[in-house]
Amino acid sequence: MKINRFYEHEELQDLGFKSIGHHVRIAKTVTIDDPSTITIGHHTLINDYCTLTGTINIGSFTHIAHYVHLSGTYDIDIGNFVGIGSRSILYTSNDSYKGDALWTPTHDEFRKPEDGPIVIKDQVLTGVYCLILPNVYISSGAVFEARCTLIGRYFGDARWGPRVNPRNEKIETKFIVELKDYEMKFKKIRERLLKVEFSI
Repeated sequence: MKINRFYEHEELQDLGFKSIGHHVRIAKTVTIDDPSTITIGHHTLINDYCTLTGTINIGSFTHIAHYVHLSGTYDIDIGNFVGIGSRSILYTSNDSYKGDALWTPTHDEFRKPEDGPIVIKDQVLTGVYCLILPNVYISSGAVFEARCTLIGRYFGDARWGPRVNPRNEKIETKFIVELKDYEMKFKKIRERLLKVEFSI
């Protein structure tokens, strides 16, 4: 007999989320600290052994893979059509390791935590084992390879990645043309999906 690893829709509603869409799949092994601080859109999948702590907003058609950890004292905003790779970690609060403070459970006067929100816009993909720290903003369409570490800044054109050389005009021009073509196709797909979504 096949065991259903995921919550039924009625069970998700009973958990007390701030807001949750339809066709959402969340594994029963996911640890959720306080559902009342979490918003989830439609058709989103959160796989086994993830941890969700704090104020988290997840869009529609998004996949949070196995063992992903989302936590902190500030908001985590994840857009639509986003993929977060397995065993990635998103911290909106992180202790200072510069040697001028303590990082153990101690009085606040001895700590210098670095705090700030994380914003991930639409169509972003991160590989496995990525670490995203406070005050990171990732613009739409960015793609990050496995084991990336993103630290407190705006990642506006990260889609180039280490495998594309911006100084090579032929590669750059070809990539921009392909990207625009992809964005046009994606826009049409998204419009079709949204029509289906609102017709349900």
